[in-house]
Parts: sequence; structure tokens; C-alpha cells
Amino acid sequence: MKEKESIKLGIFFDISTLQQVKAKRITRETVIEAEVNIGEKNPKLKEGIDTNMPFLDHMIETIAWRSCINIGISISCISYKLFHTLAEDSGITLGNIFHELLKNKTEFGVEGDGVGFAALDEALSIVNISFEERSGCFITHQDVNIPEFVETTNSSNMIAFFEGFSQGARATIHLKFLSGRDPHHIWESAFRAFGEALRDSLKKNPWRAGTTVGVKGI
Repeated sequence: MKEKESIKLGIFFDISTLQQVKAKRITRETVIEAEVNIGEKNPKLKEGIDTNMPFLDHMIETIAWRSCINIGISISCISYKLFHTLAEDSGITLGNIFHELLKNKTEFGVEGDGVGFAALDEALSIVNISFEERSGCFITHQDVNIPEFVETTNSSNMIAFFEGFSQGARATIHLKFLSGRDPHHIWESAFRAFGEALRDSLKKNPWRAGTTVGVKGI
């Protein structure tokens, strides 16, 4: 017990360039090491994603492909392997990294707000993300029935990922499911749209140099 209490808790960043941010997040439940790199495609991208949740790994890889950003993440469990915690902590950690990435680009001007539409067969989703220091995750589905389970996990864990990302990134996320029947297709369309929204939000915008997307300019 004493050994666990001596662990330094928190999130620690390694920012070597404006294109790359690494982080290590340590809690009493998990240790997560993650990185985001805007550069040439990493040929070993898939091998660098290990959350202990196969479907979430696939979804994070989907974000990387749709955003055209290299994402790496690995998790070690200190206590129980709780899938809700793994999903939420993954989102929080990656959200923190993207917050730092956007903050580093603010001086030169970055869009800061993005929209993405994406489909997988019958499923279609839209996502908007705004990085303006206002956390909030709003998911609506109208006529789309969100299944309780998707592959090897609960849909609630996918929701936890998005909520965690919003918290870590200090960003507002709106996700709307427009159509879909197959659980895998429904969620993958959402993660595809999320990746598209991230790519849109990272575009250069010199007009916004020194400010965020909000008129408060913080």
C-alpha cells in the first residue's frame, strides 16, 4: 500500500515540437502513455494502440485514419480492469493531448472548431467539436436505436470515451446519430465523423492568431 501511495499522480507532458505531444497520465487505477503526432503516416500505427479493449482500439485507429493524425496509446491497470474506466481515461488523456496541441498552435492561428460527417453502409453520423475551454458532450440519436452492446463492450463505454475527451480537451462535442441499424456501423460512423471533425479543427487560420475560436479569445 505504501508503494502505491508514493506514486506521483497526475498528467505529465512531453512537447518536443508543435506537431507532437506526448503524455503520461497516472491515477490510482491506470497508467496511460499516449501521443499524438501530426506528420507522415506511421506504418505501425495499429500496433501502437492498446487500451485493453479491442473495439475501442479499432475506434481510436479509426479516429487516426479519418483525422490523418498518428495516435498512440497504451494502458496499464493498477487495480481492477474496469472497461468504463479504461474508456473514460483514454478519452481524458487523448483530450488533454489535443488541448495542448491546439494551445501550441493558437499563436500562429488555428481553426479550433470542426465539423465531420461520416457513413459506414447504412449508418451516418455528424460531429461538431469546438476547442474554446467549454467542456460538454451532447449525444442525440432521434430515430436511431443505440444498442446496449457493441462487439465486446457496452455502448455506454463508447459514450464515456467521448465524455472523457470533452473533459480533457476542455472542448464542446456534439454527436448526432442520423441513421443506422448495425451496432458496429453506428459507432464506427460516429468515430469516423469525430476524426473528420478533428482534422477540420486543426486547419490553419491566421485570422485567429493568438485567440481561440470563441469571441472571448481565451
